[in-house]
Amino acid sequence: MLSIGLQTAAAVLSLRLIKLTHHKITWSLIAIGFIAMSSRRMIALNAYLCGELGPVNYPMELIGLLISMVMFAGMIRIAPIFRRMNAAYQWMEEREAKYRTLHDSTFDALLAVQYPLGQIIEANQAASNLLHYHKSELLKMTYQDITVPEDWPALEANVHER
Repeated sequence: MLSIGLQTAAAVLSLRLIKLTHHKITWSLIAIGFIAMSSRRMIALNAYLCGELGPVNYPMELIGLLISMVMFAGMIRIAPIFRRMNAAYQWMEEREAKYRTLHDSTFDALLAVQYPLGQIIEANQAASNLLHYHKSELLKMTYQDITVPEDWPALEANVHER
């Protein structure tokens, strides 16, 4: 009986995680699995109460109860993990927005270059203005395309220092 309650509660908890994670199909499938397990236990309980089953196998019943308890505990403990992940994601989005504002509004030319290939992966408007290339053009270039070969060793040394 306790196992049925735990499995049903775990199904409810999994459905509540849809709102938190936005993974409707995944949590619905997990809830269906819990409900199916609970239904199986209800059928077995009904058969036992009607005298259709032989003696109870207590070790197996205890294992089933333990499994239900562990699954229920896991469902309780997983929600805070998703809440922390959502908070971290929101914090990263806020930081990204602040970085983007600073990046886009500065008068200094900023280029982000992927090491070791030298591919330009980010450029601001000031860099576009200074170099007389549209941002989309800069993103197709490497730093070697916009600098003279004599400067390459110093630029590469600066990258290695960081």
